[in-house]
Amino acid sequence: MASNARVVCWSNREEWTQTYEYLYSFHDISLQRRGIARVLAWKSRSGGKLPLAVESTANLISALLESQTAQYSYSSQMTISMALVRFVNGFTDKSQKGVYARSVQSIADEIGLPDWLVDLRHESTHAAKLPSQQTLCAGVKVALDWLEEGYWKAQM
Repeated sequence: MASNARVVCWSNREEWTQTYEYLYSFHDISLQRRGIARVLAWKSRSGGKLPLAVESTANLISALLESQTAQYSYSSQMTISMALVRFVNGFTDKSQKGVYARSVQSIADEIGLPDWLVDLRHESTHAAKLPSQQTLCAGVKVALDWLEEGYWKAQM
Protein backbone atom coordinates (compact mmCIF):
# COMPACT_ATOMS: atom_id res chain seq x y z
CA MET A 1 0.00 0.00 0.00
CA ALA A 2 1.50 3.33 -1.06
CA SER A 3 1.65 6.11 1.49
CA ASN A 4 1.51 9.84 0.87
CA ALA A 5 3.11 10.56 4.24
CA ARG A 6 6.03 12.98 4.28
CA VAL A 7 8.82 12.85 6.79
CA VAL A 8 9.53 16.32 8.18
CA CYS A 9 11.96 17.53 10.81
CA TRP A 10 9.53 19.64 12.83
CA SER A 11 7.56 17.97 15.61
CA ASN A 12 4.15 19.20 14.54
CA ARG A 13 2.32 21.89 12.62
CA GLU A 14 2.37 24.26 15.59
CA GLU A 15 6.17 24.13 15.80
CA TRP A 16 6.42 24.90 12.08
CA THR A 17 3.97 27.83 12.39
CA GLN A 18 5.72 29.18 15.46
CA THR A 19 9.07 29.04 13.66
CA TYR A 20 7.60 31.01 10.77
CA GLU A 21 6.28 33.59 13.23
CA TYR A 22 9.66 33.80 14.97
CA LEU A 23 11.58 34.23 11.72
CA TYR A 24 9.28 36.96 10.46
CA SER A 25 9.22 38.87 13.79
CA PHE A 26 11.17 41.86 12.48
CA HIS A 27 10.23 43.84 15.59
CA ASP A 28 12.01 41.34 17.90
CA ILE A 29 15.54 40.20 17.08
CA SER A 30 15.54 37.67 19.94
CA LEU A 31 12.56 35.87 18.38
CA GLN A 32 14.28 35.86 15.00
CA ARG A 33 17.36 34.32 16.59
CA ARG A 34 15.16 31.65 18.18
CA GLY A 35 13.68 30.92 14.77
CA ILE A 36 17.14 30.61 13.22
CA ALA A 37 18.26 28.32 16.06
CA ARG A 38 15.23 26.12 15.52
CA VAL A 39 15.91 25.87 11.77
CA LEU A 40 19.51 24.90 12.56
CA ALA A 41 18.20 22.19 14.92
CA TRP A 42 15.89 20.93 12.16
CA LYS A 43 18.81 20.90 9.75
CA SER A 44 20.86 18.83 12.18
CA ARG A 45 17.93 16.51 12.88
CA SER A 46 17.28 15.99 9.16
CA GLY A 47 20.87 15.36 8.14
CA GLY A 48 20.93 18.66 6.27
CA LYS A 49 17.80 17.94 4.23
CA LEU A 50 15.51 20.88 4.80
CA PRO A 51 13.08 22.45 2.38
CA LEU A 52 15.08 25.04 0.44
CA ALA A 53 12.60 27.77 1.39
CA VAL A 54 13.05 27.12 5.12
CA GLU A 55 16.84 27.11 4.95
CA SER A 56 16.91 30.15 2.67
CA THR A 57 14.65 32.09 5.01
CA ALA A 58 16.92 31.40 7.98
CA ASN A 59 20.07 32.21 5.97
CA LEU A 60 18.69 35.51 4.69
CA ILE A 61 17.43 36.61 8.10
CA SER A 62 20.73 35.64 9.69
CA ALA A 63 22.61 37.75 7.11
CA LEU A 64 20.22 40.65 7.67
CA LEU A 65 20.73 40.47 11.45
CA GLU A 66 24.49 40.49 10.97
CA SER A 67 24.23 43.58 8.80
CA GLN A 68 22.23 45.35 11.50
CA THR A 69 24.84 44.67 14.17
CA ALA A 70 27.89 45.30 11.95
CA GLN A 71 29.03 48.79 11.06
CA TYR A 72 28.49 48.39 7.29
CA SER A 73 31.58 46.25 6.99
CA TYR A 74 32.86 44.44 3.92
CA SER A 75 32.39 41.08 5.65
CA SER A 76 28.75 41.95 6.24
CA GLN A 77 28.35 42.75 2.54
CA MET A 78 29.97 39.42 1.69
CA THR A 79 27.63 37.55 4.05
CA ILE A 80 24.52 39.13 2.58
CA SER A 81 25.77 38.64 -0.98
CA MET A 82 26.43 34.96 -0.33
CA ALA A 83 22.97 34.47 1.19
CA LEU A 84 21.35 36.11 -1.85
CA VAL A 85 23.48 34.16 -4.35
CA ARG A 86 22.66 30.87 -2.61
CA PHE A 87 18.97 31.80 -2.50
CA VAL A 88 18.73 32.58 -6.23
CA ASN A 89 20.96 29.67 -7.26
CA GLY A 90 19.10 27.24 -5.02
CA PHE A 91 15.74 28.01 -6.57
CA THR A 92 16.97 28.21 -10.15
CA ASP A 93 19.41 25.27 -10.11
CA LYS A 94 16.71 22.76 -9.25
CA SER A 95 15.02 23.61 -12.57
CA GLN A 96 18.16 22.96 -14.62
CA LYS A 97 17.06 19.85 -16.46
CA GLY A 98 18.20 18.41 -19.72
CA VAL A 99 21.43 18.47 -21.66
CA TYR A 100 21.77 22.23 -22.16
CA ALA A 101 22.01 24.77 -19.37
CA ARG A 102 19.35 27.44 -19.31
CA SER A 103 19.86 30.98 -18.16
CA VAL A 104 19.20 31.81 -14.54
CA GLN A 105 16.93 34.62 -15.74
CA SER A 106 14.69 32.35 -17.83
CA ILE A 107 14.21 29.95 -14.92
CA ALA A 108 13.62 32.84 -12.51
CA ASP A 109 10.91 34.16 -14.82
CA GLU A 110 9.18 30.76 -14.77
CA ILE A 111 9.13 30.55 -10.98
CA GLY A 112 8.21 34.21 -10.46
CA LEU A 113 11.49 35.29 -8.91
CA PRO A 114 11.90 39.05 -9.39
CA ASP A 115 14.35 40.06 -12.15
CA TRP A 116 15.96 42.51 -9.77
CA LEU A 117 17.09 39.67 -7.48
CA VAL A 118 18.65 37.83 -10.41
CA ASP A 119 20.48 41.03 -11.39
CA LEU A 120 21.64 41.51 -7.80
CA ARG A 121 22.89 37.91 -7.73
CA HIS A 122 24.76 38.51 -10.99
CA GLU A 123 26.33 41.72 -9.68
CA SER A 124 27.29 40.04 -6.39
CA THR A 125 28.91 37.18 -8.28
CA HIS A 126 30.59 38.88 -11.24
CA ALA A 127 31.03 42.62 -10.66
CA ALA A 128 34.34 44.06 -9.54
CA LYS A 129 32.60 45.70 -6.58
CA LEU A 130 29.83 44.32 -4.38
CA PRO A 131 26.47 46.08 -4.35
CA SER A 132 26.02 48.56 -1.51
CA GLN A 133 24.92 47.40 1.92
CA GLN A 134 21.60 49.21 1.48
CA THR A 135 20.96 47.55 -1.88
CA LEU A 136 21.81 44.13 -0.50
CA CYS A 137 19.51 44.60 2.51
CA ALA A 138 16.71 45.69 0.17
CA GLY A 139 17.35 42.52 -1.85
CA VAL A 140 17.06 40.39 1.27
CA LYS A 141 13.72 41.98 2.09
CA VAL A 142 12.42 41.29 -1.44
CA ALA A 143 13.62 37.69 -1.20
CA LEU A 144 11.99 37.24 2.21
CA ASP A 145 8.70 38.63 0.89
CA TRP A 146 8.89 36.20 -2.03
CA LEU A 147 9.53 33.29 0.34
CA GLU A 148 6.77 34.35 2.70
CA GLU A 149 4.17 34.53 -0.07
CA GLY A 150 5.36 31.58 -2.13
CA TYR A 151 6.21 29.13 0.63
CA TRP A 152 5.24 30.03 4.19
CA LYS A 153 1.77 31.49 3.60
CA ALA A 154 1.08 29.01 0.80
CA GLN A 155 1.57 26.16 3.30
CA MET A 156 -0.92 27.54 5.82
